Amino acid sequence: MSITRSDWADLASVMTAAVAAVAFFGYHWGLARKRRQLEAYLKSEQERDPNPTKGQPDIVHLIAQLGLTQDEIPQASFRGKHILRIPARDQATHRAVDILFRYK
Repeated sequence: MSITRSDWADLASVMTAAVAAVAFFGYHWGLARKRRQLEAYLKSEQERDPNPTKGQPDIVHLIAQLGLTQDEIPQASFRGKHILRIPARDQATHRAVDILFRYK
């Protein structure tokens, strides 16, 4: 039995689909892992200090503590049902200048 070009094409098609499926699930698993990491950190902060006097963590604080990028933190917060996003406003202009995060 010899392998023909169409057999190689069929094998390539199946392998492409398998690699795409693995990449898809790996990507979504990574997103879920980052969301769980952010939720766990915010929950531990809330349990440590239920009524914070210094305010909630902002993006820069979370970057330093969790090792996530500036883009990954809002993405994870949008996917999390237990994450509250609070706009921090400038006192003079009353415009939002940052986003603070809290576990709800």
